[in-house]
Parts: sequence; C-alpha cells; structure tokens
Amino acid sequence: EREPVPKRTLSPREKMLVHVMDRLAGIDVQRTFDLDGSGFVSTAVLRRSLITFDPQVFTEECIDLLFSRHLSRPCGRCGFLTYAEQLVHIHDVFGPFWQPFCRRLQHLEEKVAQTKRNAQRRQVELSQMAQDAAEALHRAQQELQQPLLLELKTRLEESEQERTRLAERLWWADKDLAQQLQAASEQSRQGLEAERRKCSSRLEQVERDKKLLQKKLADADAAKKGESTSLAAVQEELAKCRKENETLSA
Repeated sequence: EREPVPKRTLSPREKMLVHVMDRLAGIDVQRTFDLDGSGFVSTAVLRRSLITFDPQVFTEECIDLLFSRHLSRPCGRCGFLTYAEQLVHIHDVFGPFWQPFCRRLQHLEEKVAQTKRNAQRRQVELSQMAQDAAEALHRAQQELQQPLLLELKTRLEESEQERTRLAERLWWADKDLAQQLQAASEQSRQGLEAERRKCSSRLEQVERDKKLLQKKLADADAAKKGESTSLAAVQEELAKCRKENETLSA
C-alpha cells in the first residue's frame, strides 16, 4: 500500500492561479473570450474582458501573471505593466493553469483513494466485529438452551415469584400491625380516661370525707370546751361544799 503524498504548500503565484482556476471552473474559456472562433484574442480586449468579468479575482497583478509571456514594457504613469496590441492564442494565456490544476487534482485523487482505503479497512473491521458479536450471541443462545441453565433459569423464576409473594405478605403484615397499634393505642387511651375519671371520683370522695372529719373535729373541740367549763363549775361547787363542811365541823 502506497503511503499518501504529504500536502504541498503552494506558492503565491500558484495560489493566484488556483483562484483563477476556481473562478473559471465550468466555463468554456475559448467560447467565452474567443468571439470569432479563431483561437486568438487581443491582449487589450482580453484584459478588459477579464476585469469586467470579475475585478476581485482578475486584478492587475493577476493579469500581469497571465500575460507574463507577452509583456512589452512597464507603464511610467500608473506603475502597472502594459501590453502590446497583439494577438495571443487563448491557450497560451490560460496554459499555466494546467500544471497547478494537475497537481491539485492529483492531491485530491490521492486523498480520495486514501479515504476509500480507510473506509474499506473500517468496513472490514466492522464486518469482523459484527461477525464476532453474532458468534458470541449464538454461543450464548446455545448455552441458555443447556439443561443446567434451563434449570437455573426455572429456579430463578420461582425465586422471583416467591420473593413477590413474601413482599406481598410483608405488606399485609405491616398493614395489620399498624391497625393493631392504632387499636391498642385507642384502648389504652380509653383505659387511661376511665382511670382518670375513677381517680377524680375518689379524690372528690376524699375531699368530702376530709370536710366531714374537719366538721366533726370542730364539734368535738366545741364539746370539749363545754365539758371543761362544766368540770370547773363542779370543782368550784365541791370546794364550797368542803368549806361549809369544815365550818360545820368547827
């Protein structure tokens, strides 16, 4: 396989000719600029025609390059080269195009050939990769068809089904547990409420008993005070009686 030719750098002269070639691509130069069909054209007429055709490409420098074989003398007034009023063959003017054109065409052909070779190589690689993938898939399918793998596949499906059933049972168990916790919480709340009411009732009874005892204690204190007063009167009467007795005895 031949190695690709390294890209060649064009000189300014060749670049200018390439621009002219690109501008005149697809145009029959002889039929366009050779009006009488003789193959010859005046340099002055051809110069005016090219400048009128595209002044951006066909500059004075470009036209000087095209008519370099037919120069007469430089112009002292404008500094550009002038041309004799002579007839030149159309192919003599545009002949320099062929050499850079052929070089460029050769470079493009080599680039296209290299691209085709790379594409063919890549196509072969892709074909080999596709073939390898198909063989691997075929081997995998054959392995899946073996009895042991079929049994493992069946057991895997059964395990998946069992896992699904266990997950469903776990969900129902969680739901029942939540309901039982809610019911137990309600019962506990009701029991606490009943115990609170019972304790409140007992506390009220204790308060009533306390008040009753306090009243009895007050009554007992009052009775004790009355008994103390009566005992003092009896003791005073007894003392009087003793004095009278002593008086009588004397």
